[in-house]
Amino acid sequence: MKFDYIEEANVTMSDAYYSDRVSHQAFLTHVREAVDALKKLDVIKKALFYGRHAGEGMYMPHEHDIFVHRLHDDGPQAVRILHGIIGLATEAGELLEALAKSVEGETLDRVNLVEECGDVQWYIAALLRVLHVEFDDVHRINIAKLRKRFPNKFTEYEANNRNIEAERKVLEAKPQGKPVVDIKDWKILKNRLVGTALNHPAFDGETDIMSGVMLAYDMEARIVETRNTTYRLVGDELKV
Repeated sequence: MKFDYIEEANVTMSDAYYSDRVSHQAFLTHVREAVDALKKLDVIKKALFYGRHAGEGMYMPHEHDIFVHRLHDDGPQAVRILHGIIGLATEAGELLEALAKSVEGETLDRVNLVEECGDVQWYIAALLRVLHVEFDDVHRINIAKLRKRFPNKFTEYEANNRNIEAERKVLEAKPQGKPVVDIKDWKILKNRLVGTALNHPAFDGETDIMSGVMLAYDMEARIVETRNTTYRLVGDELKV
């Protein structure tokens, strides 16, 4: 089954929206502050990489240049990292500006939104070139981390009680496809698989689970596929 990052990511998206937690004015005030700060950073970006004049106060003759050597042993690669990170921040500023204008009453420009998403990916590509990592690797690593945090789907409890150490171990591991989990004492209820998982990566030891919606199953091969996991059926179906 083809790995679909957009759909995989959607599994861990919160559907909640607590509009009573932040006022309209407070939201706009902080968004505008962020936009203003990122516009200043955009001036710096264009001075560093496009040769434009940054304005007064941006360069002091007796001060050191930016310590890019701390980013990478190779100078040009260090500059790429600097460019990529600053670029991502400035593109975020443009997205925030579009958001603020829309919240204030303008129609959201969807064409521009797609354009900005493309610009964000351009800067990510610049970083990945230095890191020698492919987009697909980043996608799989990200989903593996999120599966560790949310074994089935997004929950507020798991979002607010993260196991950072466990997630770090996932990030440090070589990216893999969907985890393969053995399940015993299993039964199919409607379009879901329930039973006892023997080796689920999100839990220690045997754990009773209910799977996500089954996308495919092969009873001869004793395999069940969900969006996040491949299950191998151990023993016969539990008769209740």
